Amino acid sequence: MFLFWPVKLALRLVELAVTAAIVYLVVTGVQVVQASHLPTSATATPHARAIVVLGVGSVSPTDLAARLEQAGALYHAGVADKVLLAGPPGSSPRAAAGALLPGVPARPVFGAGDAGQLRAAEAVLGKGSVVVVTDAVNAMWTERAAREVGFTATVSPAVGTERFVFQEIGALWRETSAVAVGRVIGYGRASWG
Repeated sequence: MFLFWPVKLALRLVELAVTAAIVYLVVTGVQVVQASHLPTSATATPHARAIVVLGVGSVSPTDLAARLEQAGALYHAGVADKVLLAGPPGSSPRAAAGALLPGVPARPVFGAGDAGQLRAAEAVLGKGSVVVVTDAVNAMWTERAAREVGFTATVSPAVGTERFVFQEIGALWRETSAVAVGRVIGYGRASWG
């Protein structure tokens, strides 16, 4: 019996570590869901240097239309006088935006993943305030990743994307894990967010 106490202690420590990790992920998941309930109204959004639309050229046509509609509403409400369409390398954000942003001067920027797209936007704009348009479930990760890049970001989720938070458990898990890992190693390194 005396010889097994180190094994029992090690098992107890593993049990405590697993329990702490589960609690951490559940709390982070709740925070991601709460952050997804941001207002989408253009009038409730503060003025910024630019509007950055993430994922142009790499999201579904429905999601793209919602993001571009939100960006157009923000632009026409006078939130910013520049719109950056951020997409992955090799995509054509301006062509993807085409008819959906009539009369809006939009400039494409390219980066791998949302973190890379935020870094590309920062290279064009420099540090400062931006409004980032993305899905509601991405709100918490996007705000923190933008802060890490040097932006003061307000996330303006595309109208209608908040419904995906509970319908797509996979997306919620992906964002929860990205935020949880991003807090530890940095949001730019949690590139799946």
